[in-house]
Amino acid sequence: MTSLTLSPARSGGSYVLVEESGRMCGLLSVDKRMRKGEMSGDWGSVPLRSVGMRRASAYAGDEQAPLVRLAPPVATLSDGPPARWEIRRDRHEYTGTLSADGAEIRITVPAHGAVSATAQVTGQWPQRDRLLLTAIFAMLARRRGDVMATAVGVAIATGGSR
Repeated sequence: MTSLTLSPARSGGSYVLVEESGRMCGLLSVDKRMRKGEMSGDWGSVPLRSVGMRRASAYAGDEQAPLVRLAPPVATLSDGPPARWEIRRDRHEYTGTLSADGAEIRITVPAHGAVSATAQVTGQWPQRDRLLLTAIFAMLARRRGDVMATAVGVAIATGGSR
């Protein structure tokens, strides 16, 4: 099993993915609304997008032929086996699980507060770092979508600002 951590970088909206050994695996840059982003590493740079009202789905690369598409409960990997993608939320954290052929990636992101993520990877995954960054982006986008939906609900319930 391999453990990785995503932490904020020095510039706003940027994050660094690091293995427990200290090796940097990639960078994630996102816009404030978590609708668009970009991941980069020694393999190059790939655009990211989140879609849907609550940002429940995300993809990396071209929308018509993505490298990775995560749309619960299905994950489509351009160079990998059919996979399953699931995001769960409780009061304290979001947990994303990607599984295929006995391999699993489990990612946790706090539901509130500072943005960070941890990932546990078991088994072999082609393009592991790109897959991880896409999945983490999907979870951060979902978290942002949930925050926005809650804000809208509160504004409607209270009559908005007066």
